[in-house]
Amino acid sequence: MYEIYSIYNFVNVMVNIKTYTFLCAIILIPVLVSCNRTEKMNDELYPAKMYEDFPYDLSKPDTVFKLSYELVEISGLSNYNDRSLLAVQDENGIVFQIDARTGIIEKKVNFNKNGDYEGIEYVDSLVYILNSNGNLYYFVYPGSGNSVQVDQIKTGLGKKENVEGITVSNDGSELYISSKDGPEKNIFTFSKDNLNSVRSISVKEIKNFVSQQNIQTVTKVKFKPSGISIHPLSGDIYILTHTGKAILTLDNQFKIISFVQLNPYRFPQPEGICFTSDGTMFISNEGNFQNSTLLKFSMR
Repeated sequence: MYEIYSIYNFVNVMVNIKTYTFLCAIILIPVLVSCNRTEKMNDELYPAKMYEDFPYDLSKPDTVFKLSYELVEISGLSNYNDRSLLAVQDENGIVFQIDARTGIIEKKVNFNKNGDYEGIEYVDSLVYILNSNGNLYYFVYPGSGNSVQVDQIKTGLGKKENVEGITVSNDGSELYISSKDGPEKNIFTFSKDNLNSVRSISVKEIKNFVSQQNIQTVTKVKFKPSGISIHPLSGDIYILTHTGKAILTLDNQFKIISFVQLNPYRFPQPEGICFTSDGTMFISNEGNFQNSTLLKFSMR
């Protein structure tokens, strides 16, 4: 009798497992089909043709790296030595060194307590890190070890500007800091700790350019800078915006030369942008409830 009961239990468990597996398949298959359909629809909305006049085909990244959970809030990106990138995330005072070939964290350097860090730039052995409150931290980046002596610059910028990006001019003489809020988005240029100039870009100006150039857009034109970098070969200024998901490009006189929108499926939350010396472009996305990503694009 015991043997019959055991066989009955075994059969009952197996039936339940098969039923559970079948139900999971019924639930998951439509979800997976829907995801594939969404990806296809987004690729159709943002075809390669949109980027014909842009130096990069943003519809086809060379590589997409899924980053460590430690970088789910990645907020800033900079080239270190072409083989490695430096990154910050907007909660912890840590610089992450990332292998540009694999997306794997190679090294971590603690530089400050927790804070809202929104940008990072490496130049001439120094790392500059931007807090959203306008404070700028800098230190000599350690080639070996991870001990640093940090200094601070109070830029005079604050919560009103809500700064979110930092880069350096190609000759290394000026830092560029971009602001996110306000009717006009400002780019502040600094030499050491002195404010040199303020250049403004309005959404209206961008919309006029898009209209005049008959540029294809998928969504309403919005612009709140989340990252900024200067191209090492052309000297053009690339400004990334998370709100509106796009890249605005300016020449070195701050004149608009291009505006391209980004596929939100591929760029869910673009926050960081940088270039290696050969013009290869990297863009990072914050993760929210999924992995953050790092996308690599070779220049045409």
